[in-house]
Amino acid sequence: MSMPGNQLLTLGLGTIALWLGALCYFLYRTNKNLEHQLKIARENEVLAFHDFLTGLLNRRGWDRVVRESVASADRGMLVGPGSTGHLTLAVMDLDQFKQINDRYGHMTGDRVLQSFAKRLVESFAESTGESTARIGGEEFALLSYQSDKALIGPLQRFVESLQRTPLIVDQESIGIGCSVGIARRNGSETIEQWLGRADQALYDAKRSGGNRVELAKDP
Repeated sequence: MSMPGNQLLTLGLGTIALWLGALCYFLYRTNKNLEHQLKIARENEVLAFHDFLTGLLNRRGWDRVVRESVASADRGMLVGPGSTGHLTLAVMDLDQFKQINDRYGHMTGDRVLQSFAKRLVESFAESTGESTARIGGEEFALLSYQSDKALIGPLQRFVESLQRTPLIVDQESIGIGCSVGIARRNGSETIEQWLGRADQALYDAKRSGGNRVELAKDP
């Protein structure tokens, strides 16, 4: 016996409703899985390119930012907060940091690095958008769109502020010195040559007694 038309219609609509419900659930689960995978991918990128202790870029992340910025500059497409078409690199090293570790212990030393990184970001990255990184044990770096002549003043004031206002770590007032080497990129030099000039300026600052800012010599 065949079903009446209205029963067939009801059965058909019910089947369609069940199918749509299953499809919606499938799409919901797929979307949730994609969101989870995206979250994991973002977390992995953070771990891959950021320093676990300070939250700044690590060496790998720093190299990527520098190379991308240089590539943009070479194409005449360098843009950024207050961009003037310049790329200036500042490398900095905490003076006598080993003495802090020896006196207070490595856990306090780690907190000193975290406090220094926080002050560096507050002084530069938050206001003008520079990229900041921890590229070694107590070595940090800053990539700026300002010229070297424009950057030297703020960096000198930053170094002086570390002496005037010591870091407070575990209720200890810890004064630190910081040596800085600055180099503005010349478009004709390689990244390695540019980094080498900044490192040499840092070495000159350390050799001159530390706690100072030194401009790199022109290439």
